[in-house]
Amino acid sequence: MATSSIDLAKLFGTVAKTMAQNQTALNNADDYNHDHGDNMVQTFEMITRAMKEKSNASPADQLAYASQLLRQNSTSGSSQLYAEGLKDASAQLGNVKKVTPDNAMTLIQALLGAGSSVPAQSQPSAGLGGGILDTLLGGSAGSSSGQSTGTGGDILGSLLGG
Repeated sequence: MATSSIDLAKLFGTVAKTMAQNQTALNNADDYNHDHGDNMVQTFEMITRAMKEKSNASPADQLAYASQLLRQNSTSGSSQLYAEGLKDASAQLGNVKKVTPDNAMTLIQALLGAGSSVPAQSQPSAGLGGGILDTLLGGSAGSSSGQSTGTGGDILGSLLGG
């Protein structure tokens, strides 16, 4: 039985749309400089563009390219942390030919590693976009949505509409 492949451009595009939908709330929750939502929309739109530009490349190459673009074209502290997470995810995936539900946790875990080192002053508030997991969940992991983060499969299924 063939395992379905996850389109990274679609995955990060879904995150970008979620960020855009929550942009104002993320900006309002950012007590430090009130632009976290703006930065997250810009970051995930850039990642999505990178994935589309390198759609024929391996997942590791797509992630490495997105990391490089973020490092070169974004000045926000959180974008630089996401760039590091993308670089780590690229290294962890290595020569994997495609991202599948079976190996997606490797990607998610590598991306989550960057979220834990966000300085307190650049986090708008706990549970609102401070880490990559919150970003993947639309900035609502700690909100009143009542949703549990569950497993990586649950996160991935939510993002991909399954």
